[in-house]
Amino acid sequence: MVETRILVDTVEISRPGEPVLDPDSGEYHPGPDTIIYTGPGAISASGGPGLVLSLEGQAYADDTSTTVC
Repeated sequence: MVETRILVDTVEISRPGEPVLDPDSGEYHPGPDTIIYTGPGAISASGGPGLVLSLEGQAYADDTSTTVC
């Protein structure tokens, strides 16, 4: 039920890769990112209260912040 109703987005979580030395300039440049997870997830908006319908069909203010599940 969670995957079909809440985890409706496809997300990719990565971390920065190790720096790579450029032998021509002698400087380090960011390496390719390491992908940690790709698959179902949820992204919720931030900023202010959202509008959510309760089970009875009446709207109420929801003060959740942006999170990735």
